[in-house]
Amino acid sequence: MEGAKRLEGRVKFKGFIQLLRPRQWIKNLFLFAALLFSRNIDKPAYILSAFYAFLCFCMASSAVYIFNDLHDIEKDRRHPKKRKRPLAAGIINKREAQVLIIIMFPAVVAFSFIRNYSFGFIVLVYLLNNLLYTL
Repeated sequence: MEGAKRLEGRVKFKGFIQLLRPRQWIKNLFLFAALLFSRNIDKPAYILSAFYAFLCFCMASSAVYIFNDLHDIEKDRRHPKKRKRPLAAGIINKREAQVLIIIMFPAVVAFSFIRNYSFGFIVLVYLLNNLLYTL
């Protein structure tokens, strides 16, 4: 019984990780290109700033993916590949995904605006653009 619960917990945890789509975060590494081209790759303050932006965009893109998966859940269940996604497969239920979004959207907006107003605005526009695209 305990082994089954542990296995179920691992499956659920893996489902949450897949739901965030970390393999897509590689695209956010382009934020570091600015350091290279501006010749600031050796300046810790700039590296830290780029890393912070990278984390914010990873969180923002993950929140958008979850929103999209919630929106398209029924369509994804009929798709040969997408039906294996955690929401479509039932590994993560709708309520759990909704709670995660309720936490992630305000958190990423707050973290972005804490960095500075301009960056916060960029992240907010990114989120709104992607949410409107989904809808």
